[in-house]
Amino acid sequence: GFYDEEAESTFLDIAKNCSGGIVSINGDIYLLQADSYISENNIPNAIIVVRLSRSKLKTAVKEFTMANGGETELYIGDNLINDKTVNSRGVQLSIAVGSDLKFIWSGADTIYKRKMSVTNLSFSMLTVVLICILIAFMIYVSKLINRPLVSLVDAFSAIEDGKFGYLISDTALDEFGYIYDSFNKMSAQLESEIANRIEQRVELQNAQFKELQAQINPHFMYNTLFLLKYLLNREKVESACDLCEYLGNYFRYTCHTKSGYVTVGEELEHIRNYLNIQKMRFGDGLDAETEAISEEAQSAIIPQLIIQPLVENAFKYVVDKKSMSFVRISVEKTEERLTIYVADNGNITDEQIAGLNERLKSKDAGGRITATMNIDRRVKLKYGEKSGLTFSRSEFGGLLASIHIYCENGGIANV
Repeated sequence: GFYDEEAESTFLDIAKNCSGGIVSINGDIYLLQADSYISENNIPNAIIVVRLSRSKLKTAVKEFTMANGGETELYIGDNLINDKTVNSRGVQLSIAVGSDLKFIWSGADTIYKRKMSVTNLSFSMLTVVLICILIAFMIYVSKLINRPLVSLVDAFSAIEDGKFGYLISDTALDEFGYIYDSFNKMSAQLESEIANRIEQRVELQNAQFKELQAQINPHFMYNTLFLLKYLLNREKVESACDLCEYLGNYFRYTCHTKSGYVTVGEELEHIRNYLNIQKMRFGDGLDAETEAISEEAQSAIIPQLIIQPLVENAFKYVVDKKSMSFVRISVEKTEERLTIYVADNGNITDEQIAGLNERLKSKDAGGRITATMNIDRRVKLKYGEKSGLTFSRSEFGGLLASIHIYCENGGIANV
């Protein structure tokens, strides 16, 4: 024996009251189990008694604590055999085994902390994942909506800037693809329509130009012929020959269509022929001159017959209304534009000047296209709406007609 008669008596009393359990006697721990009770006096046939090792129990409790965390207590009666103090935080788990053994585990706080730690980690990971998803979504939305919209806005801006026929090169299989395809069709159709309209306008201007070429001023024609007859009658053969030469050069130039464009020098030479004829007619009563211009200005390309109608228009307000008629033609060339001036000292009112400008702005000619209207439209068609013809008062008190031709890339466009 590992127990005495006092312990045996205690075991028997326990067995009578219950079938078994864990008890502490004199500091020792026992596990007992009774079997085969005698019904008369409730005495068991046999009692199995096992003494438990205190050190092994402490070791088992320690291993449990290390595995599960928290704090543990193992009581035998009122004695704490693992020398631990109960942590008052958290919820305690108490297990009573038998009559004398009680096990308490205060690990709820540790579990909570673990759960909180895991929860915090999970929340942080979830936050990172959500941020990544948000970034990916923004990139997707940008690619799906923002970029196609930017391409569409750029395309409309190009059309607004006059780049007709602009096509969107981006390809897409969604609704934007349909919009792109529709825009490209619209742009191509718009380019074709504008090209057709320009072609029609060019044909119309060419037809009007040829009409103007055929419209020889009858007054100029028979006045010149009468002048020739006068010279021949007076036997001024040399002057008559000069007049015939001027008149021949005049008609050769007006009938010479070629491309419809000439240099400024060629146009001014034609004007000198015309002025020479008029000087022979009016003699000292007409002072007409063309100012010297630079070689750069003389080589600039301009539409044919845009100066002579303005000189003829000047005679309308000068001849027979002034004792001394004056007409001056000058050309000014800058980096941005070429300007041709025809000035006179004729009698013209401010209302008449304003009327001339208003007639140029009118879309509806209200009848036959005048020479000045034809000049303005031909220049605008070739060089843009910024170019054209304007009328103002000259420094000599008469009319100043100005043809403004704006340059392309620092020079007049060649044809």
